Amino acid sequence: MKQAIRILSTVIFFIGILQACKKNPTPPIPPPVKPPTITSLNPTSGAFNNTVTISGTNFNTNPAGDTVRFNGVIATAISATDSTLKVTVPRGAGTGAVTVTVNGTTATGPIFTYIYTYIVSTIAGNGTEGNVDAAIGINAEFDYPNGVAVDTLGNIYVAQTGNPVGGNNTIRLITPAGVVSTLAGSSAGYLNGMGTNAQFANPWGIALSPQGNIFVADFLYSHIREVTVAGAVTNYAGFSPGYQNGTTAAAQFQHPTGVAVDALGNVYVADDYNNAVRMITPAGMVSTLAGGTAGSANGIGTNAKFNSILGITCDSSGTVYVTDNLNAMIRQITPAEVVSTFAGGIQGYKDDSISTNARFAGPTGITIDKHGNVYVSDQGSCIRKITASGIVTTIAGNATQGYADGPGATAQFSNPFGLAVDSQGNVYVADRGNQRIRKITIQ
Repeated sequence: MKQAIRILSTVIFFIGILQACKKNPTPPIPPPVKPPTITSLNPTSGAFNNTVTISGTNFNTNPAGDTVRFNGVIATAISATDSTLKVTVPRGAGTGAVTVTVNGTTATGPIFTYIYTYIVSTIAGNGTEGNVDAAIGINAEFDYPNGVAVDTLGNIYVAQTGNPVGGNNTIRLITPAGVVSTLAGSSAGYLNGMGTNAQFANPWGIALSPQGNIFVADFLYSHIREVTVAGAVTNYAGFSPGYQNGTTAAAQFQHPTGVAVDALGNVYVADDYNNAVRMITPAGMVSTLAGGTAGSANGIGTNAKFNSILGITCDSSGTVYVTDNLNAMIRQITPAEVVSTFAGGIQGYKDDSISTNARFAGPTGITIDKHGNVYVSDQGSCIRKITASGIVTTIAGNATQGYADGPGATAQFSNPFGLAVDSQGNVYVADRGNQRIRKITIQ
C-alpha cells in the first residue's frame, strides 16, 4: 500500500511539472538587431546649419535613437525613417566621415566636406581716435590699438600705441558684456605703478600667461612689462635698447614688437630691430632662440636669419611661429631651434595656395588655435588662415582698405595688426587704422 502511494505521489509530481511548463513556455528568441548602413549623403558638402539627407538602412525611426556625427562632432537629427535621416550640420565640424550609431552599432559613411563661414563684426570702438571708456563697446574710443589677447573667460585685453608716441599708451580691458575700461597706462613714458599711474611708450604686442598675468612688448624703451589683472605694472625684462642675453635685469632688447607665452610660462619675444626671437624662462634667464642677423635663411638657432619680426605666437608643444614681415614669410621654430619657412616667401597680395607657394603682402600679427590653424593679419587689409598642413586662404578682408562688417569676403579692415583666438575659434583683430576691435566669428 505504501509503495502504491509513493508511485502515485511521483506521478502527481511530474504531472505538476508538466502543467507548470505549459503555463510558462520558453520565451521566443527575438530576431537579431540589424546594423545600420549608410549609402549616400546629399549634399556632400555644406556649412553650419545646412540640412543633409543621409540615406541607408536600419535607422531608428525615432530621431532621438540615431546618434549622428560629422567628423566626430554630434549633429542634430530632425527627422527619421528606416532608410532616411535628415540632419543639420554642426558648427565647426570640419571635413571628415559621417557616422550613424543605432543601438550601440555604428555605420561609417562618406566624407562630408565642411565649408567654413566667416562673419566680421565690431565689438568695441566707434572709429574716433581717443581713450574713452564706455559701458557699451561701440561707444568707446581707441588710440591705434596694436595688440590684442583674450582669456578663458572671454575678457579681451588691448595694447594701444597712441599716434605717434605722445598719445594714449594704455592697456584696455573689454569684458564679455562689452564694458571697456583702462586697466593700466596713461601718457607716453616709462613708469611702473598701479593702473593709470603707470606709463608705457608704444606698447605693441600683448600676451597672457597661464596664471593670467599680461605681458607687454613696450616698444620704444625696449622693455618687456608685466601687468596683473588688478593693473599693477612692473618691469619683467630689459633695461635699455641693445642686444644682450643673461638675467632679466641685465638683458637688452632692441624695440620688441610681439610677445607670446607657452604652457610652461616661457615668454617669447619678437625682437624686431635685432631680427631675433628671444626667450625668457620662468627662472628669469634671457637667451636667443633664433636669428640675430638681418636676412633670409633657414637653419638652426642663430644661423637662421629674419628681416623685421613683427608678430609671434606659440602652440601647445612649444613650437613658435613668427611673421617675418619684410621677407613676406611665416617662419616656424621648433623647441630644438630648427627654423623653417611655414608659408610665403614672395611678396604679393592675397595669393592663396599651399605653404611656400602662397604670397603675403607683409604679414604683421599672428595667432594660433587649438587645432593648429595659424591666423595672420596681412599688411593693409586681409586676415589669412594657414592650416596645419600649410593650406593658405583669405578668410576676411579684400583688396580695399576701409571699414565694413559682414561676410568675410566683403568685410573691410584698415591696417589690422594684433590677433587673438578664443577657445571657440573666434578671431579678434586690433583694427589699427579703424580704431576698433573686430571679431571674426568662424562657424
